[in-house]
Amino acid sequence: MNIRTVHITLRNPHNDADPGECAIIYYVVEGNVVKVTDKDGALLRFAKGEPCKQVLGPNDNPRQIAARLGRSYHMGAHGDRQRGFWRDLPRARDVPV
Repeated sequence: MNIRTVHITLRNPHNDADPGECAIIYYVVEGNVVKVTDKDGALLRFAKGEPCKQVLGPNDNPRQIAARLGRSYHMGAHGDRQRGFWRDLPRARDVPV
């Protein structure tokens, strides 16, 4: 099994002190199916139990499909929980503080 990686951007940087956030997505291609896995090659599953995989079409790029699936999995599994209640809120413009 050849485990491949793709990096996805989860949050863009806001200024010089904020590097943003990214994640490494692990995936394998078996035949014409892309499967998103953990670093050891175990297939990941979405919250409702369905496998994190997709059949490739004739012109599909496995790396792009893995990135798309990985982003969906990551947002479903982690979402906004990492920063949660204490996250920075965007400042409204023209509103006195």
